[in-house]
Amino acid sequence: MSFVHPEKPLYLIRMEWCQEKTGFDQTATSQNPGAMMKRYPPAESLNLLVGRFSVLGVSLLLSAWGATDHGLTQSITLDTMIFSPHYYTDLQKALAEADNVWYLDLSMQKLRTIPEDIGKLKNLKYLDLSFNLVTSLPAAIAHLPKLEVLKISGLYNMPHLPEFLYEMKHLRELHALDLRVPPEELQRLKEALPNTRVILTKEDLMKLQREKQK
Repeated sequence: MSFVHPEKPLYLIRMEWCQEKTGFDQTATSQNPGAMMKRYPPAESLNLLVGRFSVLGVSLLLSAWGATDHGLTQSITLDTMIFSPHYYTDLQKALAEADNVWYLDLSMQKLRTIPEDIGKLKNLKYLDLSFNLVTSLPAAIAHLPKLEVLKISGLYNMPHLPEFLYEMKHLRELHALDLRVPPEELQRLKEALPNTRVILTKEDLMKLQREKQK
């Protein structure tokens, strides 16, 4: 059941959540375009602008205007997910309440490792690991039986795709934008998962968004 704040309209709650998630204050930056550059070093600012808005930002901001989130089943919208009791952004809390976790968003948390314990989340449907500092992913991810959507975009420190990814034929969507792995590995991934929507470019992402809005 979605939570609706008694005093705030849903669109405002969505916008506030998007602002918090992306770290982007729309009002402040419109009044002061240099605000983000002052808050972050130049390289990180570029990553924030390109990474957050090209991948996460597209999803979140479109959702703020009522679009269906591209990373969920047709009947679940972004606001349903983030206000769900099954939605988590803290890994340790998620592991402590493993049976209750359906959606786990660990994006942009500067994580350097993902523990094998993530395999305990047997009810997990949606896992976002985007824009972290990891160099590899645990094989336990391959053994999450209910996982439908996996996001690994922006894992710049990961030199190669893990072998188990090529076997995850049960995935409905795999988001792998802005990776620095060899191009032939990405091509192999698409060929290995013919029934999975593999998102490798912003164009792929926007096309998927358009389809979900029809």
